[in-house]
Amino acid sequence: MTDFSPREIVNKLHKYDDLPCYPKVNIHFLATAPGNEHLLKFMTEEPEDPNRFKGKRIGIIATHGVEETEISIPRKWFEERGATCHLVSPNHIEYGATFGIQFPEIAKTHVLAIQFTENSGWIPIDARIEEVSVEDYDAVYVPGGAWNPDQLRVNPAVLKYLQDFQSTGKPVGALCHGSQVFLSAKLLKGRKATGYWNIMEDMANAGAHVLDEPVVVDGNVITSRFIYDIPQFVKAIIDLLN
Repeated sequence: MTDFSPREIVNKLHKYDDLPCYPKVNIHFLATAPGNEHLLKFMTEEPEDPNRFKGKRIGIIATHGVEETEISIPRKWFEERGATCHLVSPNHIEYGATFGIQFPEIAKTHVLAIQFTENSGWIPIDARIEEVSVEDYDAVYVPGGAWNPDQLRVNPAVLKYLQDFQSTGKPVGALCHGSQVFLSAKLLKGRKATGYWNIMEDMANAGAHVLDEPVVVDGNVITSRFIYDIPQFVKAIIDLLN
């Protein structure tokens, strides 16, 4: 092993962090882009009835790397109309030393959200997937993000919960890359579905009938493509809410 001082090692490792800022989703650009007028209206309209969904409970299943906007936009819309929304996340996992991953203390009680590829902040966890039941929520959905679904889809507790929830007949949704979690939960084989364009081939290979549409509903399984499809995604959830 090369004989470097601790300071020299730190300086050499910092060179790997010397990169320009990551691209991010700019909400202002997104909502005001030509063709996205429906999203701007959805995000800015005042609720006609602030108690419309009073008593309804929405579970948002996510972990680190979740796309912030895919939590915040539907959550804010539902909460402004009286619903209770919970961020439901798996128990914190510490990786072995060989992975070289170091978590801050806040990671045990919050999830790290992203905006496209840039870290954007910590969102408090309201409940643990290992402790909630299907009776706790009237609808659940899985948002996307590049590495949020990658972790959720290998978590047995997440997959079982989604399977059990789907069997109740209540609305269960996946947005953007969230459809990858539905693949691993075996919820899409033989169903019409959609998802982020980059995973459509994977969905087809897993037996889904893939449609390039803003939202696809098959039974109580709801899938959607991207952030600007959130208004249609939320409407599909509402249509199935009892």
